[in-house]
Amino acid sequence: MLYPILLALVQETAPAAAPAGGAPGQAAQPGMGDMFGSMLVPMLLCMVVFWIFMIGPERKQRKKREEMLKNLSKGDEVVLTSGIYGSIVQVQDDKLTLEIASGVRIKTTLQSVAGLADAKPAEGKPAEAKA
Repeated sequence: MLYPILLALVQETAPAAAPAGGAPGQAAQPGMGDMFGSMLVPMLLCMVVFWIFMIGPERKQRKKREEMLKNLSKGDEVVLTSGIYGSIVQVQDDKLTLEIASGVRIKTTLQSVAGLADAKPAEGKPAEAKA
């Protein structure tokens, strides 16, 4: 991708071998506009691929997280980004009160919730034995 740009710069700065009118039968040198026009399609293709693999899935994931945060209610088991597990006692605007142990409550922001705590082990993983 850098090669066409460097080639165009070299051609623009090189002394002209023919007079300004050019000799009949001599091919015209491509200008900067022609080169950028031919680069437009690959650049658009790169943007589309970038959108498909990066931006689109990220937007879906963000919407899913926002929906999960909207639906949090009293009694839900959650895990915070810090790794703390707790049960929601109260939800106020963008604040949560969690009970992390019997009688131990903490206040945190809604954005610090990483997700819902799953009571079921993930498929393919054996359940941990309790001692």
